[in-house]
Amino acid sequence: MTVTAWQTFNTKMEEVKNAVLAWGEDIETSVKRGKSLIFVGKTGAGKTHLGMAIVMGALRKGFVAKIVDCGLLLSEIYDTYGKDEEGRSKGDAANLIRAYVDLDVLVIDEIGRSPISAHGTDRLFEIIDGRYKRCRPTIVISNLPLASSNGASLTSVLSDAAVSRLRDGGKCLAFDWQDYRTRAKEEK
Repeated sequence: MTVTAWQTFNTKMEEVKNAVLAWGEDIETSVKRGKSLIFVGKTGAGKTHLGMAIVMGALRKGFVAKIVDCGLLLSEIYDTYGKDEEGRSKGDAANLIRAYVDLDVLVIDEIGRSPISAHGTDRLFEIIDGRYKRCRPTIVISNLPLASSNGASLTSVLSDAAVSRLRDGGKCLAFDWQDYRTRAKEEK
């Protein structure tokens, strides 16, 4: 899975592809400077494909990188709370959050697909803020718009502060074209 393998069928897609290619072609600088990316847009537009391609490219260059579904990331954190049957702590949320902060490249997919509690928003902020303070790039992916005056948005889910940190030195890319899967069916 690579960025170059991602097929485009309009100029907006080419612009997004070129922005992601530029990020990846100078990945050492992108990682060193903590250049984050925000992918927002319609279902099936290729956001996850490009997120995976970024992770694969980072791994090939020797960076420690991971893509994780937002719901699974939060479940991992919540699973550390409480005690097991023998009264031992189930885990350490702070260490888990630190592990996500310490990755060279982190892609968080499907933000906003499921409702996120205020506590979940706080944990995501801890990760994004920790990465920001250490100049580590975070790529976030969502079907929600970046902002909205009448409904859910990535900003309302993550917080103004988190989105501000992602945008500082980073880019927001809008994926506002037809679903790949729907398009493929229509072409058959």
